[in-house]
Amino acid sequence: MRINIDQAALLAKSGRMQRTAQQKLDAEILRTTEPYVPFRTGVLARSAAINTVVGSGTIRWVTPYAHARYVRGVPRKVHHPLATTEWFEAAKAKNKDAWAVAVAKSIGAITK
Repeated sequence: MRINIDQAALLAKSGRMQRTAQQKLDAEILRTTEPYVPFRTGVLARSAAINTVVGSGTIRWVTPYAHARYVRGVPRKVHHPLATTEWFEAAKAKNKDAWAVAVAKSIGAITK
């Protein structure tokens, strides 16, 4: 028995699946991390959506004070009761399994 594999098509499909997975992961991180981001005027929270290219694998909160808030801020919890320093780490601790499931579903690895 002989099996012919179209390697170019396989690589193309693999590349598409990887891009789809990365886009889904980035979108899920943006969505589920937002409640943990300190919120005063909303500029910091919105900066991730504005400065992140979904699918790039890099989530960016870009304000002059983002790093300071991330490592040593005292978040106000009026608008975001879950707000904390190191918001990505807090969101990851809570959501990383859900992120993995969402990515797997996006590429058809899970059908449920």
